[in-house]
Amino acid sequence: TVVLSGFMNPLRGKLRKTATDLGAKYQDDWEDSVCTHLIAAFENTPKVKQVKRGWILKKEWLEDCCTQRKKVAEKRYTFGYDAGRDGGGDSDTDESESSVSSLESSDAEDRDYLGNKAAQAKPDKTKDTGVKRKADLSPLPA
Repeated sequence: TVVLSGFMNPLRGKLRKTATDLGAKYQDDWEDSVCTHLIAAFENTPKVKQVKRGWILKKEWLEDCCTQRKKVAEKRYTFGYDAGRDGGGDSDTDESESSVSSLESSDAEDRDYLGNKAAQAKPDKTKDTGVKRKADLSPLPA
């Protein structure tokens, strides 16, 4: 489920339509138990501060998903991402990149990261809060 933060209409409406057209569910307010992706206009919004588990991303992630008609890897769209830190090449195809036709996972237990399959490696939920902020993409302490 996708939530938007810090955007004004008409851009907010366009981003919401893009997400739902790609198959994502949309929700106005963040809930850690349901939501997976917060698309933020900037890093310091009240909704960003609410996220305990999930992705906090720039709008370019959603735009690139639309352009490529698939869910693209989230890592390079996090706030503070430093392409130089991991080489910055297009080889950044992690397990979250998917050629599925929609952005929404059909299995409720697979919604930690939008589109991941149950068979894929997932973070240990007892140690990883799942929040991906700035360039630090390592698990955050519990």
